[in-house]
Amino acid sequence: MKISREYEREYFKDCVKEAMKAPFSGWDFSVLSQWGGNPEDPLPWSYDVTVKRHLSFSNSMLDMGTGGGEFLSSLIPLPSHTYATEAYKPNVSIAKEKLEPLGVKVIEIAEGKQEESPLPFDDGFFDLVINRHECYESDEVYRILKPNGTFITQQVGQQNNEDLRKVFGSVDSENEFTWNLKTALNTIKQAGFTILGGKEHIGFSRFYDIRTLVFLLKILPWEFPNFSIDKYEGQLFHFFRKLINDGYFDSISHRFFIIAQKQ
Repeated sequence: MKISREYEREYFKDCVKEAMKAPFSGWDFSVLSQWGGNPEDPLPWSYDVTVKRHLSFSNSMLDMGTGGGEFLSSLIPLPSHTYATEAYKPNVSIAKEKLEPLGVKVIEIAEGKQEESPLPFDDGFFDLVINRHECYESDEVYRILKPNGTFITQQVGQQNNEDLRKVFGSVDSENEFTWNLKTALNTIKQAGFTILGGKEHIGFSRFYDIRTLVFLLKILPWEFPNFSIDKYEGQLFHFFRKLINDGYFDSISHRFFIIAQKQ
């Protein structure tokens, strides 16, 4: 049975409204599961496994950019001296509620200042610093690590969602900052680290439902700072039609991974 264009339009509008109203707190993307999720091409490393492997050798650790504490709380039992930082103000209270009962000290960092302000820790304080998708300053991470301490980070590369960012108006080709494995390795080496491992992967993330796309556009203002439904309704409807016809579409996923040690 062929669906009328009028019904199609109404269904599209209902989906957009649902996605815009969907709640989001911390760094919890579980709402996406009801819309088919947003699966990514498998990575050739496991951030989770690598962090857990190093936990057994650590008495003190820092999770930079903990979000709502979702990942850190999954690592229990934690080292006796565990700290977390978070710069996105709405997440700070969520992280404290989740992590402080576990003995974790949560410290708020000024948003946008993660790479400018000294971290509020003494020199050589941590055995392990972990960082998934958070800004950092290599010299500052080096300073707060103990000799032989380890830094583990997974980062979102500059090509991530580049195809979507072109459509939704947030790519400036003339001023685009280069952020990839090579650039990150250079700054980490310059800080004095020894590189224990580094990998990079450019693959895809898959969308099955327009609600997933709208939800991500809504909650990622650093990638889509100018997004609004009124401004981009036509582009969204184009993707909606593609989903109806093809069943899915893919966007670029760019990740890289580094393990480094302070000598």
